[in-house]
Amino acid sequence: MPITLQDKMNGLSAARRKAVEEQAARLIAEEKTRRARKRTPGRMAKRRAISQEGGSRLEKPSDALLSTIRKAR
Repeated sequence: MPITLQDKMNGLSAARRKAVEEQAARLIAEEKTRRARKRTPGRMAKRRAISQEGGSRLEKPSDALLSTIRKAR
């Protein structure tokens, strides 16, 4: 059974959880900027040094697994 993001977040210290939430907020802001500038997910994934598939997964947080988040770092 895969480890979900929620499972992982529940196991983090308060300080680490805050850092993760701040990073998530930055990624959300970047996604909004991407859409406003009409850039493709592939182009943004290339800037993040991850695959286009990984970038697409990050845009769907309800399906995010720990392995996806780990690749985005």
